[in-house]
Amino acid sequence: MVYAVIGCGYGDEGKGLVTDYLSSKSGKNLVIRHNGGAQSGHTVEIDDKRFVFHELSSGSFRHADTLWADTFMPDLYKLQQEVEEFAQISGFTPNIYASKQSNITTIDDVLMNMLIEQGRGDNRHGSCGNPCG
Repeated sequence: MVYAVIGCGYGDEGKGLVTDYLSSKSGKNLVIRHNGGAQSGHTVEIDDKRFVFHELSSGSFRHADTLWADTFMPDLYKLQQEVEEFAQISGFTPNIYASKQSNITTIDDVLMNMLIEQGRGDNRHGSCGNPCG
């Protein structure tokens, strides 16, 4: 079975919870991360475990693998911290795969975005410092 979980309200729609639920209903799953990057945040709570997923899929508690589509912009520096924190909570490290055409967010991208945001002065819009922000 293939599902597409799509949101158009720019967050807080429950995409993470829906993905977790769908991942709990079948055996081995692959969740494809598309569009965005480390600035995303999908919160999932299971029993006493709570985690905000940024680059791992929100099906990870259910042992779903993560695939980064070529439109996803992972930040490998932030990924290490996320994987370590998730492993402490869950007791395992999920599998992550990437499209051959994947790009990554570099420190140059982050710094450039931060400079652009600072240059806006009073017109700042709250960019998170990532190129997708």
